[in-house]
Amino acid sequence: MSDSGVKIEIRDMSNMLADRIDAVVRHLSLDAVPSYVSQNCLYPLNPTRADTNPGSFYIYLAGEKRGSWYDRATGDHGDALDLVAYVDFNRDLKKAYKWGLTWLGLSDVSAPEVHQRANDARLARARREKEAEAKAKKTRKAAQALWLGPRDEPNKRAVEGGLCDLYLKGRSIDMLGRCGELPGCVRETMKCKVPLGWLGPHGRSHVPALLLAVHNAQGFLACHRVYLDVTFDGDRPVAARKAMLEPVDLAQFNGKMPKNRSKFVYGDFWGGSIRIYRGPTGKRIGDLVSDDPTAITEGFENGCGLAVSLADTDDQYRIVASLSLSNMGNVELPDVIRTLTLVGENDGSEEARKAFERACQAHAQAGRDVFRVWPPAGVNDVNDMLTAGAQ
Repeated sequence: MSDSGVKIEIRDMSNMLADRIDAVVRHLSLDAVPSYVSQNCLYPLNPTRADTNPGSFYIYLAGEKRGSWYDRATGDHGDALDLVAYVDFNRDLKKAYKWGLTWLGLSDVSAPEVHQRANDARLARARREKEAEAKAKKTRKAAQALWLGPRDEPNKRAVEGGLCDLYLKGRSIDMLGRCGELPGCVRETMKCKVPLGWLGPHGRSHVPALLLAVHNAQGFLACHRVYLDVTFDGDRPVAARKAMLEPVDLAQFNGKMPKNRSKFVYGDFWGGSIRIYRGPTGKRIGDLVSDDPTAITEGFENGCGLAVSLADTDDQYRIVASLSLSNMGNVELPDVIRTLTLVGENDGSEEARKAFERACQAHAQAGRDVFRVWPPAGVNDVNDMLTAGAQ
């Protein structure tokens, strides 16, 4: 409440801060080097943890999500007021609210002015949300079109000897031989356009790729692209591995090569997953009428590796991949799935461990029996175990 006695809703204050998000990030010193801006987002170091490379923590500076922020390394996220509380007040929203009253100049203004400013911010947010809904619908449609390919030359399903088969076998994953099938979520193309601001090997604008469908409970959500460097024998592909794309302008990353240079998601995948393997029942996830033990891995390759490792055993699962650790706890599953195994990775990060535990807790709170699985010490993930010849 302001000194004038006018109550200011937390949502309204967040809207007003979002309208001035550029000034907010300057106040919080989040725009300092080595932060960078890319496609309406600021990527700073996260001052609340031992963050050494910008990229996982980002804040929307414009567009329909203006003021929103996420940290993929920890799963933390929120609005503009949450950002102030998170960075400056150890997550204390009450202290951030009091700061906001002073910083926005609301402490001693008249009631009509407070109401007018709150209403203006509310209208601006409503416009952004309406734009976001329309944009999300358009993006989902475009992502599905990318996955399917042109009508006159649709993308191919994964088949024996195709790009997906070669790529997985190059990582010691023989899904066709061990599971009898390749993932139905995959489409293959020899000419997928690289993202804006990037170049493929030899400066190419189109590169072979695997296109992975991402679904949530409502349907198709996004398309995950894995760009490939393919070896040919004449016109026949004989091997495939990740293609390392090159940024057109390395300066936007402060001269340091980004870690992820082969995988990109088109669309918002929050809450979605890549449906890799249907398990022993073989049923579509939407057709389940009883519990079907399910496992969630972070990456597509680890999900495929898990399916291969457990083939012909009594411990087979339906397997989906969350695409990121921060999304693992948000993966939408039918209520009939009550038994869930989350598969971790040994990346050496304490923040990653905490994010994994939060994902476990989120699914447990949804009423599921949750089990945790980790690779042995010294091994990063399931795929590394297979590459080393272990089961």
